[in-house]
Amino acid sequence: MKKIISMFQKLGIACVASFCLYANSQDSFPNKPIHIVVPFAPGASDVQIRALAPLISAKLGQPIIIDNMPGGGGVIAANAVKLAKPDGYTLFFTGMATVTMVPSLRKDISYSLKDFAPLGNISSITGVMIVYPSKNYKNLKELIQYARENPGKLNYGTPGIGTAGHTFGVGPQVYGDYLLTHIPYKGGSEVVAAVIGGNVDVGFVLPNIAMSHLQSGSIKAFAVTASKRSEFLPDVPTYRELGINYVDGESYGILGPKDLPPQVIQKISAAIAEAVADSNFKELMRKSAISVEYLNPEQYKSLLVEREGAWNQHLNNPKFLDLIKK
Repeated sequence: MKKIISMFQKLGIACVASFCLYANSQDSFPNKPIHIVVPFAPGASDVQIRALAPLISAKLGQPIIIDNMPGGGGVIAANAVKLAKPDGYTLFFTGMATVTMVPSLRKDISYSLKDFAPLGNISSITGVMIVYPSKNYKNLKELIQYARENPGKLNYGTPGIGTAGHTFGVGPQVYGDYLLTHIPYKGGSEVVAAVIGGNVDVGFVLPNIAMSHLQSGSIKAFAVTASKRSEFLPDVPTYRELGINYVDGESYGILGPKDLPPQVIQKISAAIAEAVADSNFKELMRKSAISVEYLNPEQYKSLLVEREGAWNQHLNNPKFLDLIKK
C-alpha cells in the first residue's frame, strides 16, 4: 500500500513539474526566432508583412523570419501552419479567402477556419479589374458585350484557383451574365505582367500590385470590387455602379495554429496592434495603396466567420460554384 501511495506522490510531483515547465515556457515566450508563413511569392504581394515584421520583432524582442510558400491557392502555406506546433513560433500572414473561401470550395483539403487562431487583422483592400488599354473595349459594359458576342474568345488571369483574385473575376461573370476563360498564375505580379504582355485579356488583382502600371497608363482599370470606390482609385467605378450586384474584397491578417496558449495570443496580438499603429508603417501602406485596418483577435475572428458564411451562400449558386472550380 505504501508503494502505491509513493507511486502516486511521484506521479503528482511529475505532473506539477510538467505543468510548471509548460507555464514557464509560455511566460518566457518568445525566446527564439518566430517564423511567419506567407502564401505568396516575395514581392508586391507580401509588402505588408515585410514592412510589419521588423516592428513586431522589436516589440517581441526576437527576429521574425518570413517563409514564402506560394502556390495551391494558399493551401500549401495553410497546411504548414495548421500542422505546426501551437507554441507561437509559426504564424500565418494571409488574405481571408485562404481560410474562409478555399475550405468551403475545395473538399479535398484538410483544413478549415477552425484550425487557426486569429491574432489580428492588418488591412483591407479592394480588388481591381485590369485590361490592356488598346483592346476592343473601352469600359466594362463594352467588354461584357464583346464577351457575349464572342463566346470563348476572351480569357482572364488571376493569382490562382481559389484566391481572392479568382473570386474578383468569377463574381461579375456570374452576376453580369458573361463568360471568360480562366488562366491561373502563381501571383498577382505575374497576372499584371500577363496583361501587359498580351497573354491574357483581363486580369484581377489588388491595386497595390498594379498601381505603378495604372499610373503609367500601361494598363487600365475598369472596375473595383468593393462596395465603395477605392481611396487610391477614386475615378474607377464599383461593380454595383456598373449594374453588377456583386461586392468582394480582401482583408489581410495574422493567424496561428489553433490551441495557442492565451498568454502567447496576448503577447503576439499586443505586438501586432502596436506595430500596425506605427506612423511610418501607415505611410508606407498608403504609398502602397493599402488601407490599414486593425482588428483585435475577437473582431478579426468575427470578420472571418462572417466572410465564411458569405462564401457559403455564393457557393450555393450552381453557376458560381461551377466557375470557381475552373
